[in-house]
Amino acid sequence: MNAPARARGAAGSVILAAAALAVAFPLYWIAVTAFKPSPETFQFPPSLWPHRWDLDPLRTVWQTAPMLLYYRNSILVVAGILSLQLATVILAAYAFAVLEFPGRDLLFYACLVPIMMPEQVLFIPDFIILRSLHLLDTLAGLVLPFATSAFGIFLVRQAFRGIPGEFIDAARAEGAGDLAVIRHVMIPLGRPMIVTFGVFSFVFHWNDYFWPLIMTNAVPVRTLPLGVATFYTQESGVVWNQVMAANLLLVLPILVVFALVQPYIVRGFHLTLQ
Repeated sequence: MNAPARARGAAGSVILAAAALAVAFPLYWIAVTAFKPSPETFQFPPSLWPHRWDLDPLRTVWQTAPMLLYYRNSILVVAGILSLQLATVILAAYAFAVLEFPGRDLLFYACLVPIMMPEQVLFIPDFIILRSLHLLDTLAGLVLPFATSAFGIFLVRQAFRGIPGEFIDAARAEGAGDLAVIRHVMIPLGRPMIVTFGVFSFVFHWNDYFWPLIMTNAVPVRTLPLGVATFYTQESGVVWNQVMAANLLLVLPILVVFALVQPYIVRGFHLTLQ
């Protein structure tokens, strides 16, 4: 390797290291502050490591708010949304990628219109419809508006279009119908992109604050982001180690999911760039 190539490699490594540090440091700061005593959170200059590890912020957060209830609601909402989205997205992506029917491309482009529209534009008609169905303050009301995803249809369709037609023809020659082709050919070969979309969906809806805030007034159906937000609005003022402890409880499941599915995400990005 010549000198210019080594210099470019070193510069690239430095840039990647700086980007990784910029992403990781806020997470590190959340975790460290969550275990600091209250006086230490106002110390200047701030310390990068607690002088004394304190579990009281986590204990206070867990005892002050019904965190188990918030966790349960968030898990049910995210699982319901993800189940519906995977079912509808995979079927729609298969239809747009493999099947031939009049108006297919026009219908596909129409399905992409919601990608260009912010959620806030659609929430009023969604709210009116769900109110007429008596689904306010219910977990079903938090799930149904997100039963499918235009972004997911686009991603998975791109993955399905990259699957050689010979595999599909071979399955059909064996007598497989469309559902069998989806199950035995499209899903296994498109799994990296499907998992990548699933992670995006999980992170978005796990962190979603706007829609649960609009749809719920009762504590028993509120999700974790709303529970965490209560620590920012205490009448006695913001207690930053408790805020960070609540945020740590919010972000931990996301980190675990990313750690488990990282190989699929990398492969999914490679497929997107091909």
